[in-house]
Amino acid sequence: MLNKIRNEVMVQDDEPLTGQVEIDEMSVDGRPRKAHGQGQLATAGVNRRSEAMKLRERSRATVFAAVERGGRVKATVLPSRRGPGLQAQAIEWIDPRSIVYTDEWPAYNRLHRHFAAHSRVRHSTGEYVIGDVHTNTIEGFFGNLKTGIQGNYKKVSHKWLQGYLNEFTWRYNHRNDGRAMFHLLVSRAATIERAS
Repeated sequence: MLNKIRNEVMVQDDEPLTGQVEIDEMSVDGRPRKAHGQGQLATAGVNRRSEAMKLRERSRATVFAAVERGGRVKATVLPSRRGPGLQAQAIEWIDPRSIVYTDEWPAYNRLHRHFAAHSRVRHSTGEYVIGDVHTNTIEGFFGNLKTGIQGNYKKVSHKWLQGYLNEFTWRYNHRNDGRAMFHLLVSRAATIERAS
């Protein structure tokens, strides 16, 4: 039942995010395990580290999210935090007239071509806020997501992660509605039932 609620009632809307939008990604750790049929890890040196890093990356899920400052959030699971997937998702979700804020991750390098402006903070050099350039809003959402999953659910399988993202984005997007979230959820379920 909870799976149906997360994936049918708490679905994210299709409206583009507008205004000042922060985007970021995070990895949700899984337990690194060797796949069946793989040999032993190399016993020493760089080869052992690189094999361990590959195992660790395969065991992680990438969560990508975008948030309007003072508004809505969207989040999804992507196959990797590398390559064009992050950029393509940002272009799909965000109105081109928006101002986008990110960190220095290389996957965001070409975003300035698609939006009114693109500003970055460089966390690697200790920059976190420069005037209104920051990613604190999206980092706050990720903090709530991580502690919510660890505190309520302990561990979430990557298979069901998108449903939990739907739940946390729904909660975030309805935080200021003024009605109890349970009543909003029941109203939404009744509307969906009448439509089908």
